[in-house]
Parts: sequence; structure tokens; C-alpha cells
Amino acid sequence: MEDKKYKPEFVLDYLYKNKKKYNKYFQNKMKDIDKYRISEIDEKKYDKIHIFYSDLTKKYIDDIVSQHLDISFNPWDITNKKKLEYYKQYSRTHKNGWTISGQIVEDWVSWVPFITAFHKIYGIIYGDFSEEIIVVSDNPDKALFHFLDNNIPLVWTSWDI
Repeated sequence: MEDKKYKPEFVLDYLYKNKKKYNKYFQNKMKDIDKYRISEIDEKKYDKIHIFYSDLTKKYIDDIVSQHLDISFNPWDITNKKKLEYYKQYSRTHKNGWTISGQIVEDWVSWVPFITAFHKIYGIIYGDFSEEIIVVSDNPDKALFHFLDNNIPLVWTSWDI
């Protein structure tokens, strides 16, 4: 097993090379977002989850990199529950073999900044994708590419909040 560290720019470049798949994935997700969370103020009130999404274009990437690049995961990546609690640990195993764990945070938008992911063939991936990603695997590049192809993170800027 080898440990390899990756910078957010490496992930961004990979996602941009696969922007057609990325854009289609999030366009479909935006149509289907129907998950709700329990409001901390009133447990009978349910708020829709909000995310910032824009198609990956060169201009959009230039804009967010000049502000503050954020790469994070979404609530549906770590749970399929409709009623969510923020700052609670969730874990979800996907059909592609990856088990992804993390906590959902919220500041008008909902995101998962730090994840731990495990796959019995590809190994372990963990970190804050906006800062540094660590892959522990026999083939770290192959593991990261498999993970990104099957569990697409959201590229955005928290400066929009």
C-alpha cells in the first residue's frame, strides 16, 4: 500500500477533463433534489437542501479559483435519509463499492467538507478536497480516478454564501 497526497487543483483538472459527465450528473441531481432536513429551530419544519451548482466551464473555474476554490461532497453522498441532522456522522455504501462517511454542515447551503471513503479493492481516500486528499492504495491514481468517476464532488466557492 502506498500513501499519496493530492492537491485540490489535481482533482479540479480531472473533473474539468470530464466536464460533460460532471455537468450532466449535477443537472440531473438539481432536478431530483427532494431531500429534507430537520430544522434546529422547529422540528416540525422541513427545509429543502440547497447547493451551489454551475456547469464546469473555463470561466467558472477561473472565477472560483480567483475567489476561493471549494470541492466538497453532498448530503446524498453520505446518506439516503430524507430527514437530516447537521453535524451528525453519516455513512453510506454505494453500489460502486465505495463507503463514504462524513458530517453535513450548513450555512444556507449544505455540504460535506471532509470525507473518509473505503473500497475493498481500491483502498482508502480521506481528507478535505478543498485542501488536501490522501489516498492509501496499491495504485493511488487509479483509486482516486475510480472514486471521482463514481462519486462526483461539487466544485463551488463558499464566498457565494
